[in-house]
Amino acid sequence: MLRLFSKWLLPICTLIILATSLSSCSKGGGDTPTPPTPPVEADLVVTTTPTVGSNQAPAALGTGLPVTVTIGSTMPSGGVKIDVTAKLETGTTNFFTGGTAKSTTASNNFTVTGVPTGGQACVCTVTVTSLSKSTNIWTGSFRFASK
Repeated sequence: MLRLFSKWLLPICTLIILATSLSSCSKGGGDTPTPPTPPVEADLVVTTTPTVGSNQAPAALGTGLPVTVTIGSTMPSGGVKIDVTAKLETGTTNFFTGGTAKSTTASNNFTVTGVPTGGQACVCTVTVTSLSKSTNIWTGSFRFASK
C-alpha cells in the first residue's frame, strides 16, 4: 500500500509545488510603475513697451502707437494668446482690438490704430493667456494720448 501511495503522491505533490511556484512569479517583477507627473507650468512673466503702469506723454502718433509684448518666462507648451485693446480713459468702448490667436515667439509687435487726436487720455490693456493652462493669465495696462 505504501508503494501505491508513494507512486501517486510524489507526482501529485510535485505538480502542486510547481504550479504554486510558477503562479507566484510575474513577468514585470512587481507593481506597475506610476506615470511621471507632468511638469508644472511657470507663471507668465511679461514686459511691454511702453511699460505697464506708465503714463506716456502726448505724442504725434501718425500711423498708430507701437506696442511690444515680450514673454520673459518659459513659453507654455501650447503657446500664448495675446489680446491688445485700447479705449478712451473715460469711455467704455474699445477703439482698438487686436492681438494674436496663438504665438510661440517671445517678442510680439502690435500697432494700436484709430487713436483719437486732441490729447485725450487713452488706456491700452494687454492680456496674455497660456494656451496650455487657461488659468495662467497676465494682464497689464498703460496710459497714452495722441496730439
